[in-house]
Amino acid sequence: MLLKTKLITVLAGLALVVATLGSAHATDKFKGETLNLLTWCDHSGEDVLGPFKDQYGVEINVKEYELTANGLSLARTAGAGFYDVIVVDTVGVAVFVKNGLLEPLDMDKYDLSTFFDDFQDSSSVKVDGETYAIPTKYGFAAIAYNTDHVDPDDVKSWDVLWSEKYRGKVGMYFDPQLMYQYLGLYHGFTPGPYDADQEGKITEMLRMIKANDFKVLGDVPTIQQALINESAYVIGHGAEFAVAPLIADGLPVAWTIPDEGGLIWVESAAIGAGTKKRELAELLVAYYASPEGNARVATSDCYWALPTNRAAGDHMTEEEKAILEWDNMASYVKKATPYVQIEEQTLERWTANIQDILQ
Repeated sequence: MLLKTKLITVLAGLALVVATLGSAHATDKFKGETLNLLTWCDHSGEDVLGPFKDQYGVEINVKEYELTANGLSLARTAGAGFYDVIVVDTVGVAVFVKNGLLEPLDMDKYDLSTFFDDFQDSSSVKVDGETYAIPTKYGFAAIAYNTDHVDPDDVKSWDVLWSEKYRGKVGMYFDPQLMYQYLGLYHGFTPGPYDADQEGKITEMLRMIKANDFKVLGDVPTIQQALINESAYVIGHGAEFAVAPLIADGLPVAWTIPDEGGLIWVESAAIGAGTKKRELAELLVAYYASPEGNARVATSDCYWALPTNRAAGDHMTEEEKAILEWDNMASYVKKATPYVQIEEQTLERWTANIQDILQ
């Protein structure tokens, strides 16, 4: 029923997508062209890109990645001019700009009037006063859990990750940058680089989690599979992005932000530096930002999360919005803190430390 209702909504809005993206003349203008896209998987599927490709008669070569550091490495290796559009975690925008990989946007070409206030003029996508990206999707690093096997009171704190009660049934999404920062919340540390004493306390927590016979989970499908087959009842860094599709399928899963707080992540779409297809790349970024495109990104087949465009809600079903807890997002945002982009040398040390302890 959910997919059927969603299909009806999408088809009803398709004419509006056409109006948003341009005229028939524009369609003919770009027919047969190809864009190179570097992105997280939630911006790359046919369920998201299909209408854009059909409208303009174009192809899109997609390269997917999982972690910001990996995306940066791929973009550096390819070099400026290879990727026309890049989707990156918002906190990584400045790093991509520093490496000469993004071009400033002409904001006159984008309508952000229906965006939520936090995303209309975000400083995190600006460098030296220039805007380099448009936020397209956001979510949380929190705790996902199996409602059949986990007491909701137990996931009110990050200490559930080393609770003997769930020994052998704990997992963590392997993202060193966020792992350090959400574990730091347990001790009240502000997300960011830490001093030696703070890092020591986080390292001790990692050792306790390791002793609890935990599982390393490498991507969103792995998180979902662990919840489906019940190899894990509790997952650190899990949240709406992991459990929303499973809830839609009727599985007994949920997510919550612990009392110590959680982290907010935001994805943004940007123009790759040196692109030779600037106009078409701008149209793809505009599509991601449009109510229709933003709704598709929010409920991507890869993983769900919250749209940055308030008007995306007009192109989502009531069931989809309920699963994403649309009406509760303001309270969740208050409980969470944006994570911080860690400089490369420190992040390499964190990654090596986590691998040494956990793997």
